[in-house]
Amino acid sequence: MTVLRARNLGKQYRRRWALADLTLDLPAGQVTGLVGPNGAGKSTLLNLAAGAIPPTSGTIEVCGGTPGGDPEQLAKVGFVAQGAPVYPTLTVAGTT
Repeated sequence: MTVLRARNLGKQYRRRWALADLTLDLPAGQVTGLVGPNGAGKSTLLNLAAGAIPPTSGTIEVCGGTPGGDPEQLAKVGFVAQGAPVYPTLTVAGTT
């Protein structure tokens, strides 16, 4: 099973491409790290995978569906962005 599949994926903000022509398959059951300099598109990819932003070009599938496509798909994906405020006294369940 493929957890994340991207084909010619791109995201453009005004005239600048934050991510361009990415093709990638991430298999289930493995840990994957995204490594690269600032501005390489790591956070953009994660936001696309979570359904927080739409792609400008190409396609992305997460767990076999369109990110953010429907409530069932949203329930399959969790994403906490760097610097997101959290409450240290709450459990994960209490935070959602």
